[in-house]
Amino acid sequence: MNIEIRLLKDDEKNEVIRLFNLTHPQQRSLEHFHWEFRDAPAGKGIYVVAYDIDAKKIVGTQAAIPVEMVSNNGERMLTAKSEDTLLDPAYRGKGLFDKMYQLLFDECRKQGIKYIWGFTYANKPFLKVGFEIPYKATSGLYVINPISSYNYLSKLNLQNKFMDKFKIFGLCWMGYFTSMNAGLFATKSSDNLSLTENLSFDRSKVIAAIGQTFKEKIWTINLTNEYINWRFRNNPHSNKFSFFGVKKNENIVGDIILNKRKEGFGYIEQLFLSDEITDTDQQVLINQAIKNLKSQDSFLIRFLGFDFNKANKSQIDSLKKCGFTFIDRGASFVWKRLTDVESEFINPNELLMSRSYSQGDV
Repeated sequence: MNIEIRLLKDDEKNEVIRLFNLTHPQQRSLEHFHWEFRDAPAGKGIYVVAYDIDAKKIVGTQAAIPVEMVSNNGERMLTAKSEDTLLDPAYRGKGLFDKMYQLLFDECRKQGIKYIWGFTYANKPFLKVGFEIPYKATSGLYVINPISSYNYLSKLNLQNKFMDKFKIFGLCWMGYFTSMNAGLFATKSSDNLSLTENLSFDRSKVIAAIGQTFKEKIWTINLTNEYINWRFRNNPHSNKFSFFGVKKNENIVGDIILNKRKEGFGYIEQLFLSDEITDTDQQVLINQAIKNLKSQDSFLIRFLGFDFNKANKSQIDSLKKCGFTFIDRGASFVWKRLTDVESEFINPNELLMSRSYSQGDV
């Protein structure tokens, strides 16, 4: 078996799209491929393939999307999100995964990328090539219609057995009663706080305020207007996004992004709220977001949560008070440092996370 590990050629795009579509229910088009790997604001994606010379076909892929991160102090760092980890089952056990990643790491370093990260449910292969797994995501659910929520959630995993479905049924009803009870105690906001629908504003001020009020350094994706337009507005997947800036005494202190999916459920994609917003006002803002998604006939609202630092835990705590139920069934977050320069070191526990770290296709 003669396998070549190399970068993708321009005329091979349709072949890697075909390989992707064989294993993913969300079918990818050439438009989707270009959006994800050509149009990202931090640079063109790096795409590695394993090519069987004898069979004249691509049998594996591994890619990275450049993403700039920024700290609450204004420092910037070029990172990359790992994507398209695919390998034909007939070619497993031959070390191709490791070889593709080694070339990807080398190409990332050439482009000045200091870290590579992503999400996975398959931990061992990533640990083997030097990734660490600092934490896992949790899944937040606000159940509006328990029957519709069950019908959707029970079909997410085709391997679900009777007992799995029974547990999901119970979760949906428990979540429904939790959300109903929380709604009975909703409070009114203070007069100096406003939620304004707005796509474009300086989100760096929100990050700076969050870092200052929690008294800890934080890093997150640099949410420039260019990034917001690419990640959300130009996203070719079936999403309907709404963008809100939170103002307090004319200062922007919060950033909320909502998403209504064609399947009928909604996401709170991003919930960045400075701690100078009181707990009561945070709950008011979340209830306004819930009301917005309810008005779009959402039967369920989801949230991708993390609980490893004060800023991320605060999101979960506020959502729980508003009726969200959290379960530990999220993917692992994988993280690998590609730099040996100490001044460029980032502790993954300093990250302020949101669903903006995903590509919005699930």
